[in-house]
Amino acid sequence: MFCLGAHVHGEEKPKLNEADAELEKWQGLWQDLCGGMTHKDGEQVVRQPVIDGRGFFICGDRLIWLTDEGRPSGTEERIALDAKANPKRITRKVVLSEGKKVIAAEAVGIYKMTELGPVINFGLEPGKVPNQFLEINKPTKGVDGAEWMIGRKKLGSK
Repeated sequence: MFCLGAHVHGEEKPKLNEADAELEKWQGLWQDLCGGMTHKDGEQVVRQPVIDGRGFFICGDRLIWLTDEGRPSGTEERIALDAKANPKRITRKVVLSEGKKVIAAEAVGIYKMTELGPVINFGLEPGKVPNQFLEINKPTKGVDGAEWMIGRKKLGSK
């Protein structure tokens, strides 16, 4: 599988189109290190300060979930980014589950890239794309979401 940004050492890196340049920022090994939150009906339902969750690896447009031991788990998702949308959008679709091909609905959310890594909000209602990000301890009536921040693990970081 070809990963974005991969090239032969010593050769000039190929120019990427805008969509691939945005996706290149996501390449590598990630883990849910920074926690997340859920807001529903104007209330903060859950606040997860720091999680040491399973990691995942992004190569090209594939998100490959890892086991606790760091091996591929057999679950993969295809991701697509729309950096022109405001806020930026991410679409994910499970394509493998426990090593078997699956047909799954797409989930569309919003994202922003921070110094620590991406912040992602897929919302709570299937088919409804969030239009803004959540604020810690400041739930807003009518702004629901399940949002989390991910960070790079030391191993495999750029």
